[in-house]
Amino acid sequence: MKEKIEAAARELAEEIGAVNITKRLVCLRAHILPGLFDYIVQKNFDTFIKDLDLPIGRQEGGSRAVPSIRKKHVLMQAIEIAKEKGYTLLHREEVAARAGVSTPLVSHYFGTTKNLRQEVLREAIKLEVLEVIAQAIALRDPLVANLPKNLKKRAINSLFSEVSG
Repeated sequence: MKEKIEAAARELAEEIGAVNITKRLVCLRAHILPGLFDYIVQKNFDTFIKDLDLPIGRQEGGSRAVPSIRKKHVLMQAIEIAKEKGYTLLHREEVAARAGVSTPLVSHYFGTTKNLRQEVLREAIKLEVLEVIAQAIALRDPLVANLPKNLKKRAINSLFSEVSG
């Protein structure tokens, strides 16, 4: 039965993105009562969805998304803005608009704009988003000071490949 629930969640993630999945939708797709979900899966819905590592997708109107997935969605949108404009030019309002959430929600997740920018850089380092890492290197951001030399070199070289390509 747990496999059936996981399969339902994966199908929904492919169709509408994990950010739009609700416990109710998964239970409907798996043909189980929502009250049985926690008993069968042996974890809460938020943890269940996070553990499946599903494609995030774009949030659409209607039901509320799982908070951890919604936060990840907001962060990924912020990274896209950072790639386009620069991570030092990020503002909560623009991130909120791009992610389809409210500015207060972005503030709730990340606090200050400075914290948002630091989280974007940390995630960019983790995901090896070379454009953002190169910006941080150029600005001598302390978060990139101890990165492996190979990663720094690839980040800097990515700037030249964009110019020539």
